[in-house]
Amino acid sequence: MLKRLVAILSIPLVIAHVVILYLWISYWEVLVTRIGLIGWGGSIFLGIIIFVMYSKVKAIDKRSSVIRATVLASTLMSILLGLLSVLITLITSSMP
Repeated sequence: MLKRLVAILSIPLVIAHVVILYLWISYWEVLVTRIGLIGWGGSIFLGIIIFVMYSKVKAIDKRSSVIRATVLASTLMSILLGLLSVLITLITSSMP
């Protein structure tokens, strides 16, 4: 049951991370709004929870391991985009 629920939640999560990447590249103004930041942080939090839930599932077949790796990669990408955003903000705010 848990394995099926996690698999169902993983697909929209990865889609949300791809949308965040698209917005970060094309329309970054949308991501720095309150709703954008809440969605961004929520997707990272949900990605970490889903990854931990996959770690607790006993029987991991090939499909589950691929989904687990995809969730991990997309969550790490979202975290990296957040760190890059903070770094870019710090650099540009220190310029005269």
